[in-house]
Amino acid sequence: MRCLDSFIIPAISQPLLSGQLVVLPTDTIYGLVAQAADPAAVQRLYTVRRRPAHKPSIVLVDSSAAIPGLDQSQRQLYDQLNTQRPTTLIQLVPGQLLPHLARQQGTLAFRAVTTPSLQRLLRRTGPIIAPSANLEGLPPATDLDQAIAYFGEQVALYVTDNKTPEHTASRIVRFEQGQVITIRQ
Repeated sequence: MRCLDSFIIPAISQPLLSGQLVVLPTDTIYGLVAQAADPAAVQRLYTVRRRPAHKPSIVLVDSSAAIPGLDQSQRQLYDQLNTQRPTTLIQLVPGQLLPHLARQQGTLAFRAVTTPSLQRLLRRTGPIIAPSANLEGLPPATDLDQAIAYFGEQVALYVTDNKTPEHTASRIVRFEQGQVITIRQ
């Protein structure tokens, strides 16, 4: 277990690319993250977090262009919503896209991060899954000490950039027949 007090992309990407878990500040709250394309890392995250295997996690991507199945008008609308406040989009995706990730009725949840350091990290690692940094049923960690108390040595790296995340979960929406349906405000 290591701790970093700054957001150093190579130091963070190395454990992620080798299938390890990292706790870091996302654009909303502290997240327990793993590379989304690595089934073993995803399984490890679910085990460590004690998250039920059927419960989906949010996939962070570097831009809305990485969210599958959006047409141009949907992408523009999503970008507008996401600029106002971090917004997660529930999107129907083909089963061959990240097939090991839990889905609800064929959907995955995506959020395009707007934080430049997170965008750079995601360009290096690819998408990451990022549930909140807590054990299932407990409140999300609001600082690294709380995250370390939850996970200890099971996480390879704990990162803070000396900025406190907003501690506010993202808004969750989906598009349905040209309308934005808000699932979580």
